[in-house]
Amino acid sequence: MSLLDMAAALVTAVLAGTGIGGGGLYVIWLTSVRSMAQSTAQCINLLFFLSAAAAALPFHVKSKRLPLKFIIPCALLGTVGTLFGGNLRGMIDENTLRMLFGILLILAGIRSFFAGNRQKTTKREDVSRD
Repeated sequence: MSLLDMAAALVTAVLAGTGIGGGGLYVIWLTSVRSMAQSTAQCINLLFFLSAAAAALPFHVKSKRLPLKFIIPCALLGTVGTLFGGNLRGMIDENTLRMLFGILLILAGIRSFFAGNRQKTTKREDVSRD
């Protein structure tokens, strides 16, 4: 891994931490700049996300942002989904996978764009209740 790759990972991690969707950007980096296969890039991105999530989990539990009663079901369902997706990925060619990933990014962007005002309102209401 080059210094430029580490810088890209750091930037996308910071963006992901702020909610911008750095994980998707990291896949784009790996496929476009590093010419990596889509499936390999998505696998690396999942490992990237899992390590970040594992590091953040204790802080979210401690600050009571994540109720403990939801962690185990989410982890179990996430594991099942990962196994299913990994097997499904083996049945899909790279070009189709790349197209589906692009569609996912576009849909997520549209959803975020239109949900922006709703999230700001909810945050203000939460602050006023305290």
